[in-house]
Amino acid sequence: MYRPRRLNEGVAIPPNELRIGMKVHLKGTDFGCVWVITNIEPRNEKGEVWLHVKTPVEGKYSRANATRARYIRAEQPQ
Repeated sequence: MYRPRRLNEGVAIPPNELRIGMKVHLKGTDFGCVWVITNIEPRNEKGEVWLHVKTPVEGKYSRANATRARYIRAEQPQ
């Protein structure tokens, strides 16, 4: 069965392009929510990269796997 690409999935950010202070969306959350990267952990023994993120408005902190990071629309590559 054909399943069209959902508009709210976004474009994945390669781990080498992630920067502290970068605004991102996180896959699996409300796509209207913007997060700012506050810290990037080095690769662990499983090869995973983890991000510490914060919402700019409410100031909530979270930790997310870098594979969930998506470009915000304004910074999305063409």
